[in-house]
Amino acid sequence: MPLYTYRCSNCGPFDALVALADADRAQFCEDCGELGERIITPARLSVLSEGRRRAHEVNEKSRHAPSCRCCSGPKKQREATTQPRSQGGKRPWMLGH
Repeated sequence: MPLYTYRCSNCGPFDALVALADADRAQFCEDCGELGERIITPARLSVLSEGRRRAHEVNEKSRHAPSCRCCSGPKKQREATTQPRSQGGKRPWMLGH
């Protein structure tokens, strides 16, 4: 479940784990029990470690432009062969791409 931020008129902002379908509905404050409206906050990317931030970048890029690890990157020249390549000895009917 995603974490959303809501504002209570008595206590101020608070975070709540809420189902996506219920995200726009007011939620009860954990401290005083009053209903709080959802507020939009910027993404908390500044508190992420460098590794996690890079992982998020890769996930965002791959969502819009999926790529294959063996096909992306620098292109290598292959020698022309008449026989198709196999992936290994166990399954000779599976061809590489």
